[in-house]
Amino acid sequence: MAPDARSPSEYFIKFLLSNNIEELDDRGVREAVRQHGLDPGSRAYRRHLKETELEPYPPGYSPLDTKHKASVSFLKSHRIYDMWHGGPGVKEATLILQDYVLRERLEPLLLSPTPIHEVIRSVQQFTSVKLTMKGVLAYRHFFWNREVMTQEQWIDYLNDGPRGHVKQAGLVLAPDVMNTHLAHAVGLAGPPAWQGADSIVRVAQIAFGKALQLEHLPANLENARTLKTYFDILFRTDEVTQRSGSALRDVLRVFQQFRMHTEDSKAKSIEEIAGRNFSGSGEGTGEKKTDF
Repeated sequence: MAPDARSPSEYFIKFLLSNNIEELDDRGVREAVRQHGLDPGSRAYRRHLKETELEPYPPGYSPLDTKHKASVSFLKSHRIYDMWHGGPGVKEATLILQDYVLRERLEPLLLSPTPIHEVIRSVQQFTSVKLTMKGVLAYRHFFWNREVMTQEQWIDYLNDGPRGHVKQAGLVLAPDVMNTHLAHAVGLAGPPAWQGADSIVRVAQIAFGKALQLEHLPANLENARTLKTYFDILFRTDEVTQRSGSALRDVLRVFQQFRMHTEDSKAKSIEEIAGRNFSGSGEGTGEKKTDF
């Protein structure tokens, strides 16, 4: 029976498992996937891929031999032939894999129904890699394949701890911040406006909510590290809040030194200002008259 939890990098994992030349053990496969910031899935999942889906290999299996028909047919049936033989777009896909800034913007779009040419247009500005249709499709197939999981499984996957970067995690944000986040995530707008204290509070709320979720997960090293990350965020936001309040008090003290002190003074009359040049004509009720 296949495990419920799968990895978007399933075909890359299959490629590694199909390697009978270096013969990576399970730990080697797991680390090879993780070093690229990808999810290797569980041990049971990888064992299922190897023992149930890949094995038995065809007689005389030789993945590098393009003339061995049984091997070629085997690799194509498992959709990993291009990874073995550098098919169209594979080299470009591996360059994308190394560009984490590009991946942060590319991967959320690859989960959407956005046409590939529009995806390329939106993210090309963030990388020096010349993106093509074949390269992006190859990346999606081997490293970020949305077809291997249902929508519900994807939601569970993105919610299940910090598997990816901030923009991936943002795909399952609360509805009240989703609209501003998505435009930024796909590169169609700048980052949402920073709202000072409100934004800090929001970050703390999200971190606290995630920390509460971890209470119900098994106690292991990965979950412990994740929990520590969220608590670090909470301590950091608290520190920033306290420092901001302290800084504001310091600023107010500085301004206090420059307060303007005004003294009550009596306004001078026109006679005092004009002196002997003041004629007084027309003054009062008009009883004084000129000679004209």
